[in-house]
Amino acid sequence: MKLSLGFKGDSLSVINVQRPDEVMETKIRQELEAKYGSPTLDDGRKDEQCIYRNGNSFTLKSGVMSVCWKDDETSTTTDLNLVLCQSCPSNFSSGMVSTQPSRSLSIQRRPAPAKASGLF
Repeated sequence: MKLSLGFKGDSLSVINVQRPDEVMETKIRQELEAKYGSPTLDDGRKDEQCIYRNGNSFTLKSGVMSVCWKDDETSTTTDLNLVLCQSCPSNFSSGMVSTQPSRSLSIQRRPAPAKASGLF
């Protein structure tokens, strides 16, 4: 796995873990749902229809699907992301052009809202 840390000033603000496998992702998701409840889903994947002159066709999905939990009390956002990149092959006899799905877990703490000064 690949781990990235993001800092804002002297404070850790983002933790990003690349490529947890599907089993690990399921376990992480169960733990997050137990703590934060149901997530919001943003499915940005798009269908692409591969149609060939011989009449054969199939559909591919490519893009990013994100499952997100927000904890307003701690200003923390947790995302599980799945990135799929597929494209139609140039002819039906060759295999589809595809990459392994990329999975990541991102935990980010949003900065506290700035306090207004001079109001009172």
